[in-house]
Amino acid sequence: MVFLASLLVVLGGALALDSSFNQDISFRSTFQNVPRVANWASLPFQSVEARAAVHLSPTCDSFVTLSGSELFVSTRQENVDKLALKSPFSTWSALAEVPSALQLIKSANAKFNLFAVTSGNIVGLNFAHCGAVAGSANILPVEMAWGQVLAVASSATHLWVASSNLGLTQIKISDGSSRQISLQDVNIKSLHFVPEWNKLYVGSELALYTLKFETSAESNYLLHHEWITGVIDSVPLQFSFDSANNALWLAESGAVHKQDVQGRWWRYGYHQGAPFGNITSVNVVDGYVYVGSALGLARLKSNSNPAQVDTLGNPNEQCNLLIGGENSLETVDCSVTADPWTWSFYAGNRYLPDNAVATLASAPAPTEGPSKSTVVLVATATGLTFLETAPWTLAEKSEAMLQFQYPRHERGKQTSSCGLSVYGDLTTYYKTVSDNDGLWTAMHGIGEAYSYAATGSKVSRALAWTAFEALEMLQNVTGVFPTFPARSYCYIADGDAGCGTGDGAARWHNSTVVEGVMWKDDTSSDEMNGHYAALPVMYDLVAETEEEKARVYTIIDGLTEGLIKNDLYLVDPSTGQHTTWGFWNPKDVNDNPAHYSERGLNSLEILSYLATAYSVTRRSLYKDTFFKLVKQHGYVINTMNVKIDNPEDDNHSDNELITLAFHAMFYSWQRISAEKEPQFKAEMWEMASLVLPAFERTWLLIGAEYSPLWTGIYAGVAAQQVSPASVAHSVWTLRHWAIDLINWPVDNANRWDVALEPFYSRDSTKQIMRQIRPPSERVSSHWNNDPFSVTEGSGYSEYEPAVWRLPYYIMLYYKLI
Repeated sequence: MVFLASLLVVLGGALALDSSFNQDISFRSTFQNVPRVANWASLPFQSVEARAAVHLSPTCDSFVTLSGSELFVSTRQENVDKLALKSPFSTWSALAEVPSALQLIKSANAKFNLFAVTSGNIVGLNFAHCGAVAGSANILPVEMAWGQVLAVASSATHLWVASSNLGLTQIKISDGSSRQISLQDVNIKSLHFVPEWNKLYVGSELALYTLKFETSAESNYLLHHEWITGVIDSVPLQFSFDSANNALWLAESGAVHKQDVQGRWWRYGYHQGAPFGNITSVNVVDGYVYVGSALGLARLKSNSNPAQVDTLGNPNEQCNLLIGGENSLETVDCSVTADPWTWSFYAGNRYLPDNAVATLASAPAPTEGPSKSTVVLVATATGLTFLETAPWTLAEKSEAMLQFQYPRHERGKQTSSCGLSVYGDLTTYYKTVSDNDGLWTAMHGIGEAYSYAATGSKVSRALAWTAFEALEMLQNVTGVFPTFPARSYCYIADGDAGCGTGDGAARWHNSTVVEGVMWKDDTSSDEMNGHYAALPVMYDLVAETEEEKARVYTIIDGLTEGLIKNDLYLVDPSTGQHTTWGFWNPKDVNDNPAHYSERGLNSLEILSYLATAYSVTRRSLYKDTFFKLVKQHGYVINTMNVKIDNPEDDNHSDNELITLAFHAMFYSWQRISAEKEPQFKAEMWEMASLVLPAFERTWLLIGAEYSPLWTGIYAGVAAQQVSPASVAHSVWTLRHWAIDLINWPVDNANRWDVALEPFYSRDSTKQIMRQIRPPSERVSSHWNNDPFSVTEGSGYSEYEPAVWRLPYYIMLYYKLI
């Protein structure tokens, strides 16, 4: 037996994992001529020209875009409360008109803030403040016949323009004088000047040219080239310099590459775990590399390991391949608590108006003031996104999540998801009944109970007790309190969707006890597992008066005694028969081959119910029935293989039911004080430990899902030893969880880094992926959903905060965070 105290010693440094992490939040908007999505902002312009979005840092914390010939600006807002989930940048407004403008480039020159390349000149602009142009001037004394402007770059003293008619032109900013630079290939696609290295990079279809200037005056230079299809396999499309790591990043269609100060190129593509090709753009800011493509947006740390790895594995496992010497990669985080996902992937309407990323610009986190967020402007075919990355703690994230609970997810004291009448639009939410409102309410209540116990939050205490009252109401409405809980109930006058009709009117009954209420029959073991996991936690951590404790006690005792009186069946008062899934009698569990899938689970369930009831009530009836099932009917043996790992019958809904049953079982032991009642605690361990081998097997099969709920129950409630990496990976799951809980459509089918299994998911023709991806890249769902699902989601519902708050608070309460 490994007790919690021993566990904490083993975990050691993993306990300090509620440190600051980078939380992503997306603020999306659509162009003027594009149908509005959800309640996103509508932009005052119709498009953004190619390479025409810049950030004016450090002179001004504003983004400027070019649409047609008009400039628009958006400025960072001061004192924005991040927990309010408001955009860090202002709405876009018109700034100035620059006739015939084609491209923008941020100025490094002291006189100007911004340059706009027009059809025949270059206009320098300076700003009185972030929202107004103070003046402008043509840089060139005469018009130039550029033809098509292909690319532009700037330094403190010079500009370079690549054009279809003139090739590469260098212009002196101070007097407008110009000269042509002769290259073998004039079909230039990209330019970038690196002042730290005094180099101009020129990307063409034939070669990547490097012009190393002798002085800062950009006069004489040393020319070097790399042929395309060599180290760089296709035309360089964009560059971005990483000043923090003194490295240049280059984007081409198949990969991004990093050049270090020694001139070595490091590739980051398929073999380094990249999610896609068809790359269009790259931008480096605050230690992260953002990569745009026709398939979405990706991000990795700028010091990520470039070693070629099996894309099915974890690049952090390649730490033994790190390079020594100057400019080595030894800053790569190879610790067991490192983020298990090297690349982050942003696609679909959770993050973007559409996946066709055209260009990127970035605002680094301010060095002064309250805001510490990095913001990347992502321009796509149909709109813009401000992707904010800010330092958060899990406690802050929990507080932000709680804002979603009321009023959308409270329905007659029950908690569940809500529907959306309009795609992605939370203002159109409506409340709806579901098949498992009792389960979702119970899980919500468990999370809030642990929150109250861990933090002392009175809000959580009120939420937890409200959840108990809903569980109590599920019993009351059926007329046979406390022996049968309904699946769900609804107040007829509220008009909630599905009230009296969900799954057919025959499933619904008018309560004879509570006027104006209907209840849903054929209660599942899902509800029972929720009740037995939640009720003892409510009894110990939430109920404060003798009257409150008596109310909880009555349900635990009455529900369990009712099962025994009904020969271990859950008998529905509307039919007089046991419900579809409410059977725990050996005749069905052991002797009916049709119930092969339920044999282990139902054995575990009834043992956990009896252990819970005995732990709370101390009635020998429950202990005697427990050991009768163990000794005469082999129920412990049945549990040993409770988790079915046949890939064609892998039931993730059962994963949830199994772990909730283990929660009930081991909480029946965990709740007893070793100091006050050492004998009774040992007695409860005698019961719970019988199924420990089953839990160990289950953990080995599902632990690699990095689920903080599974980890919280196994390492916390059951107090079993796990590796620091297991805890850390579960914490990273909480960190990577999108704050937006809408079930946006997610499609991971065409990703390079997602390997599809040859098997289909249970009872489905949908393929599943082989390795777990972070929840930010999966569909929002309850814990009964398959986390390996590849393509899922509709955008027409939102899940309740409990899907995140329960695993967070269970880990916090048991000191795993």
